[in-house]
Amino acid sequence: VDVREHAAKALLASRTNTLFSLPTIYFMIAHMHGAGAAGSKYMTGWSDLGGPGTWIGLLVILAVEANALWGKVGPLATVKGVIAASVALTVVLGGLVALL
Repeated sequence: VDVREHAAKALLASRTNTLFSLPTIYFMIAHMHGAGAAGSKYMTGWSDLGGPGTWIGLLVILAVEANALWGKVGPLATVKGVIAASVALTVVLGGLVALL
């Protein structure tokens, strides 16, 4: 058993969990307090769980999870990189839900 290999996988898993924190918080707040609650025409995807934005977003999430299982650390090597990637993921997922 290679301890270094397992430590690297544990680091990547931990950073991936942190990566998903901001999108999770965003969607939890936006669901009840954002434009979706106000009935905005731009946020009709909030209640449409079968819409294309939901499925494309799910594919993005699965790709990030696949990287956590089999990939490399990449931009998640630093805390600053994790935060930047988390903001980018939030923007991408929020845009998919709002626009598709």
